[in-house]
Amino acid sequence: MNRLAYCLVILPHHSYTFRRESSMTRPHWKLAVDRIYPNEAAFLAAAVKPLRVYFGIDPTGTDIHIGHGSTLRVLRTLQEEGHTVVFLFGDFTARVGDPTGRNKERVPLSREEVRLNMATYLKQIATILDIDRIEVRENSEWYESPDRSALLSQFLELGKHFTAAQLWERDMFQERQKAGQPVTLTEFIYPMLQANDSIELDVDMEVGGTDQTFNMLAGRDLFRKLRQKEKYVLTTKLLTGTDGRKMSKSFENAIWITDSPEQMFGKLMSIADALLPEYCALAAGIDPEESAMQALITSDPRAAKAKMAYEVVTFYHGAEAAEVASRSFDTQFRDGGQPAVIPEGWPSVETQERLTFFLVDLGLVSSKAEAARLVSQGAVRVDDVVVQDQFAVITPVAGMLVQVGKRHFLRLVKPQP
Repeated sequence: MNRLAYCLVILPHHSYTFRRESSMTRPHWKLAVDRIYPNEAAFLAAAVKPLRVYFGIDPTGTDIHIGHGSTLRVLRTLQEEGHTVVFLFGDFTARVGDPTGRNKERVPLSREEVRLNMATYLKQIATILDIDRIEVRENSEWYESPDRSALLSQFLELGKHFTAAQLWERDMFQERQKAGQPVTLTEFIYPMLQANDSIELDVDMEVGGTDQTFNMLAGRDLFRKLRQKEKYVLTTKLLTGTDGRKMSKSFENAIWITDSPEQMFGKLMSIADALLPEYCALAAGIDPEESAMQALITSDPRAAKAKMAYEVVTFYHGAEAAEVASRSFDTQFRDGGQPAVIPEGWPSVETQERLTFFLVDLGLVSSKAEAARLVSQGAVRVDDVVVQDQFAVITPVAGMLVQVGKRHFLRLVKPQP
């Protein structure tokens, strides 16, 4: 049996071991994988020898969510199997802007913003991958190198391997054209840039989410033309956001790996029951088709959700933190108490002001309109007293506890001078 037919078992504090795959369960790497190109059999045959496996990410934000974490765990499995993981930061292409999933042009980032994002990404990646055993690269190495004076000639040569029709096949380009949204030449050539990364790194395989399939297959095609050898592509399934839409910062439906154990547990418990199988498979590494788990999801979705949430928090924060988060959640939501850990903050204004102003100022709601609605509905408490007058005014006092709904608490603590 090929080494990758062993099952990754997640233990507390990020320790790993392997056991043979039984007929009752599927290993996490298979749960997360959507498809392997050209096919799984060819990849497994090649994987008996160490491979160079490439994963690229444009550092366009500051945080990584657990959807990214699912793909990174596949990479960790490959890393444990002795393959070399090449982690490529698209620090140059981040300033170009990947059009994937965009209905309008991405706002370009500055060089400084990209560097800061890379630093925070590395810290977060280290919670999943063995950071000392990965090869970290940046594609500015070849796109901005002063030694690459012939880069324009190289790029023009590269362009001979792509047709305009091939690049225009992307659905998003056609949709944007129909909607009257422009598609810039920079965005148009993005797949060529990403495809060339594979050539520069001379890898055997690329791993990425299904939203990157077009770009990764463009690289595979280019690799076969220029290197005359196969480049395998492994696509991973995308984890849906907590509200059923694409997981995204703009939708405020992401679960970040930097979330506290309590925040992470609470967000996971908030998902719809219909998303349980997906979260079990992609976030927790639990096979939802295993008979016992399948029965639990059907008979007691809340218990199944709690098991899933516990496993996810254990993976990112350890078993002890997961226990505390689980008890805190039960105390807050089942028993009607307060969470064990309450965030602290202090408003920008210390004088008397409307409660709705403070709710926005403290980041508990996104707008005054939302604040007024929640107050009118009786969803806001100040020091455990329900306030339903949207014109009510308060004076901030150290120690005051503000609660919005069942989940959001904040205690006013004045910062030290």
